[in-house]
Amino acid sequence: MRKDVETPIEYLPKIIPILDVLIVHSDENILSDVLISINHLADSSSNHVSFLISSGIVDKIYMFLGVSQTLTLHVLHVLGNIAGSEEEDAQYLLDNGIYVHL
Repeated sequence: MRKDVETPIEYLPKIIPILDVLIVHSDENILSDVLISINHLADSSSNHVSFLISSGIVDKIYMFLGVSQTLTLHVLHVLGNIAGSEEEDAQYLLDNGIYVHL
């Protein structure tokens, strides 16, 4: 199910670099918030998902699988939203080794 309110696509070039900085933080609460934010963007239009993929941030979330139950669930939500977006987005996950990480 898509969110009622999407983040305007023109905000993504400003949001993604901030998330990219915060994604290497050591505090699990901050990491949780970052992953929730990425998930919100991934649960938007296919243009949002394409932007996330092209930014490279999607490739960075795998490192949180297995870190904690909370972070793992957030990563799985992001991946599920990407896989459910468009066929080419799901193919991106397959082509870039989603199986290796799961």
